[in-house]
Amino acid sequence: MQVTKTYLHDTLTMLAEEYDDKDALTNEDRMDARVNLWYAALNGYPYELVDTAVANVVRTQPFRPKLADICNEIKRLQTANEPTGEEVWAEISATLAKVRWNADGYRLTAKREDGMTQGEWCMISNARIYAGLSEAARLYVRSVGDLATIAYKDEKELAIEKAIFLKRFDGIREQERLRRETPKEILELAAASVPRLTEGK
Repeated sequence: MQVTKTYLHDTLTMLAEEYDDKDALTNEDRMDARVNLWYAALNGYPYELVDTAVANVVRTQPFRPKLADICNEIKRLQTANEPTGEEVWAEISATLAKVRWNADGYRLTAKREDGMTQGEWCMISNARIYAGLSEAARLYVRSVGDLATIAYKDEKELAIEKAIFLKRFDGIREQERLRRETPKEILELAAASVPRLTEGK
């Protein structure tokens, strides 16, 4: 069940009573404006998630929760069970030996029983390995070619690559969250090329 304005009105009323905000309790216009603001920010989330976030924030902070506090707690709850940066890097690392072996075979022309060359099979194999990576891994390793480049790095270079990945991981998680929460139509518009202002003139 998604969040409703009725639920948010009841929640904001409860918070106003808990924190002795008499103005919010007596000023309906102010309450309606606050409900509309919270609804605009939270209506895409399940009721249970928002309710848990509100309860957690009320329980753990002494001052009246702001909308940003609830949003931050929702984000924390959503990522609580997601893999850590170390775990995602381990996922990438586990593919490197196979990816390197396949990449070494790209130029092989010997035919397989299915009519495909060994080189073609190696390319397809690497494409499947890349497609099987988690979204977080693919947001860092942008293509099969990038994965092969990492696969050919030596131990020292891989240690540097890992450090770069871990430094960027919070940003990668944020990208992943935005992709998950942004409607598909908006993502498609953002990905489309923007026409020049002079087109059609």
